[in-house]
Order: sequence, then structure tokens, then C-alpha cells
Amino acid sequence: MQRALNERILQGVPIGGTSAGLDVLAQFIYSALLNKGMTSSEGLADPFNKCITLDRDLVNLSILQGLIGDAA
Repeated sequence: MQRALNERILQGVPIGGTSAGLDVLAQFIYSALLNKGMTSSEGLADPFNKCITLDRDLVNLSILQGLIGDAA
């Protein structure tokens, strides 16, 4: 999916999304790789908690570099 999205972006195909579809278009995404039930309140209280995992560059949209998407 990642390769297909990036190929379409390079071809100039418009890419968009809502909710999680928007979130994965930004440079940084919350990947939840180590999350075992953390709530928003817990994450906001301790943003450096080891259970908060971020990944980057799922897609290559230069206009969204340096951003974390949040559709909420």
C-alpha cells in the first residue's frame, strides 16, 4: 500500500483522506506499536511514555512535512 500510494503521488494523482486517512498522510503518524490500552488522558499526562510510538514518512507529501495530522 505504501509503495502504491507513493507511486501515485509521484504521478501527480490527488491523494486525500478523512479521519485515519488524513492522519497517515502527514509526515509523522502515531503507530501504537507498544500500546496496551493507554487512554488519551494518560498519553497527554506523559507524552514521553514508552508506549507512545511514532513513525514517519508513510507517504511522501512534501507539503505535509513536519506535521502530525489530527482529524478529531
